[in-house]
This record gives sequence, structure tokens and C-alpha cells, in this order.
Amino acid sequence: MKGKQKRLVICCFIVFVTLIIAMAGCKAKKTTTTRTITTITTTVSATTTPSKTTTTTEPTYARIRELSSIKVIITPSELTAGSSLQCQATGTYSDGSMGDITSQVVWASSNTDVTSISSTGMASGIKAGSADITASLAKVNSAIVTMTVKSKS
Repeated sequence: MKGKQKRLVICCFIVFVTLIIAMAGCKAKKTTTTRTITTITTTVSATTTPSKTTTTTEPTYARIRELSSIKVIITPSELTAGSSLQCQATGTYSDGSMGDITSQVVWASSNTDVTSISSTGMASGIKAGSADITASLAKVNSAIVTMTVKSKS
């Protein structure tokens, strides 16, 4: 290998090792609040002669998916006072993928005298009536699902 080629190979190796070290220091951040674009800039320098250096910088973009909608699933949507039922929340993301986000959402009941709901999505029937159940996460709200509570027989 000639001197110029050898220097270029060494330079490319140094850039490669630098990229590996930089990537090892990166931490992925899980976000469902907004679209995030991370810019990673790669700079490659090569010296072909002692007096001439060529530098190229190109940004690379990685897109993080964002939460588009939340679907609340309550089956059955009716329970008896004194009993409990696990609710489920499914998230749909901007890339079309879906996932269980039951433990991540904030649950709400419109009538806590009739139905209370825990942070894990466990709904408890308190007395006869109906309540609207919703889930929200990162400024995305589910549609209202009505839960009916029947009195004990």
C-alpha cells in the first residue's frame, strides 16, 4: 500500500472508531409527546497531500414515532357494584404500529361516585349508574367509553 492510500485507510479507521465511540455514548429517549428528529453529524477528513485536506459533513436523520390515537377497550362495558374490571388502552403510532399502553396512560372517570379507575386501568363499580371512561397520554385523548354499573341483585 502506498503512503497516500495508507493515510486514507488510517483516517477512515479513526473516523469509524470515533463514530462507534460516539454512538455508544448516545442514549435513546422514549417520547410520545412530540415528533423528535435527532441529527447525527458525521465528519470525514482525508489528507491526500500535506497541504490539502478534504472534509465532508453530512447530517443523518432518525425519526422517532409519535402517538396518534388511543383506543380504550372495556369488555364487558357493564359490571356489578362491588366488582372490578381491567380496562385496556391501545396506542396507534404515526408509523402505523400499535401497542399496549395501559400502564402509561392517565385514566379518568366522569363519575367517580359510580366508577373509580386506578392508575393501572382497574375500574371498580361503586353504585348503580354510568360513567364515561377515558385515557390520555401526551396530549392525545381517547374516545369516551361508557361503563354501566348495575346494583347488586
